[in-house]
Amino acid sequence: MMEVDQDEEGQHNVGDSIGQLDDDSEALPCPQVFAQQMSLAEFQRQATYLTHNAVDDLKQSDDYKKWVNTCSVCRSCWYVNQCLPESSCPECAGFALERPCPICKGKCGRIWTRDVEMSKSFRKAHWDGVCGLPDHERHVYMLELFMDEKDVLTGIEDLNTAAG
Repeated sequence: MMEVDQDEEGQHNVGDSIGQLDDDSEALPCPQVFAQQMSLAEFQRQATYLTHNAVDDLKQSDDYKKWVNTCSVCRSCWYVNQCLPESSCPECAGFALERPCPICKGKCGRIWTRDVEMSKSFRKAHWDGVCGLPDHERHVYMLELFMDEKDVLTGIEDLNTAAG
């Protein structure tokens, strides 16, 4: 038990008895603790800095990356390369975080990356990248992508009707 002494002026003094034991054994070392005084502005600056570092550390953790990079429709974890085909889940669309160029189906050799925020917002796969084919070759693939065979036949029939 800690002893509290009282000096001649009636002040309590515990400094001499800290770390001593009741059974007169050796005194334990007493660590000195100092409090640093700082302004409110400095405290807020340090708190902001430490919070910023903690958030950065969290964003680098595998658990956070798994949580962020998870399909909001089917719950596949893109971070661990899980995904469902487009017929089952339009947000996954058959690829996790990377895919071959969707314009030329990978003939250019470029890899596109998933725009996770847009994919989740629209619940449909969105990708960032640029096709590496020359413009004239890429144009042919773009036509194939955006024009349905039925649309082409309807256009040809309209031309024949207008000409005839």
